[in-house]
Amino acid sequence: MQSRPTAIVITPPASRRLTTVENVRRDLGLGSVPADAQIKRHIAAASSRAASYCNRVFGLGRIL
Repeated sequence: MQSRPTAIVITPPASRRLTTVENVRRDLGLGSVPADAQIKRHIAAASSRAASYCNRVFGLGRIL
């Protein structure tokens, strides 16, 4: 049985969200409705589902 390489996280990702509110508004052609907080909740939920499905953490960080 092969062991998986171990990564040491030096700096964790500042955010695990896979997109931004600005990108969602632009891509979907949204104005000021819905509120940013609602969009952030949807982004967080979708990002969490993607990470769970892929069994990995997404985000820009530093590892050793």
